Amino acid sequence: MNFWSYITADRITAFAAVVGIVVSIWVLQSQLSNSRFALGVDTLLKMEERFNSPDMVKKRKKAAKALLGKTRHEDADDVLDFLETIGIMVHRGALDEEMVWNTFFYWVDGYWEAAQSHIQEEQKKNPEVWRELEYLEKRCLTFEDAKMKGRAAIPVPKQEFLKDEAEL
Repeated sequence: MNFWSYITADRITAFAAVVGIVVSIWVLQSQLSNSRFALGVDTLLKMEERFNSPDMVKKRKKAAKALLGKTRHEDADDVLDFLETIGIMVHRGALDEEMVWNTFFYWVDGYWEAAQSHIQEEQKKNPEVWRELEYLEKRCLTFEDAKMKGRAAIPVPKQEFLKDEAEL
């Protein structure tokens, strides 16, 4: 028998169906990826809006004053918790790491550095507190190092960062 004797209408139809299924799966995966990206962008923009809302600006001022030693360190918890939430969203893949770095690195790094003594004290009581913020800080530093390409970043002094936040 020759090759052409195996080609029948049924086989051509079956092959076309398989090709159609493969193309459909590819299109579906592409649409899901685009939807997930769009949802991540929307979530990031909402988080940025919330971070700059009047309520959160008040909490940031209060946190900065606390970390400057003017009030109780616990007054920084709401801001650290907010950044913790962003950290878990990055860790779970709901937010793009590079976009979070671009949007929030200044505050993630600033509050992480400024709150170290408070964080360490709280982690003595509960080792898991603000672990996702720690993860986020490390991921953001990775992006910062990559973007700086070996150039030394000019760190914002902790006191200057906190003073700026306290004066919002």
